[in-house]
Amino acid sequence: MEPWPASPEHRAWLVAERGRLLAFGRRTALPAGGAVWLDDHGAPDLSRGVQTWITARTVHTYGLGAMLGVPGSAPIARGALAGLTGILRDTEHGGWFGQVEPDGTPVDTSKQAYQHAFVMLAASTATAAGFPGVASCSTTRPRRSWRSSGTTRRG
Repeated sequence: MEPWPASPEHRAWLVAERGRLLAFGRRTALPAGGAVWLDDHGAPDLSRGVQTWITARTVHTYGLGAMLGVPGSAPIARGALAGLTGILRDTEHGGWFGQVEPDGTPVDTSKQAYQHAFVMLAASTATAAGFPGVASCSTTRPRRSWRSSGTTRRG
């Protein structure tokens, strides 16, 4: 008996699941850039604002979809990427805001490694997918970072 991961049934399941997940999130990207939380039915929940980690994961997910040739994936990835290069980016201090309102007003100005790690993932995927404008994501980082000792380090 063939192991499940190598079986044709598993491959078919993966393709179907990929399609289901990409279809569910098709409304996540905002016209002004960025991606938002979705409710249980895939409808945007604007009350949660635009969050960096969701936006970066959207770039990664739909960037992979674009590279696989899934129709409609590239515009979603590019829309989310516009949020990382636009409203989520802190042009004054470097890095990315944790969360902004859909109009770009900062809500969470903290600079967390978790969020920034997802930005690097998004930048890598966007680069591999050939999307323009990625350079600002991979070269921008906070000028200072917080150490657990309570001090800051210049970046």
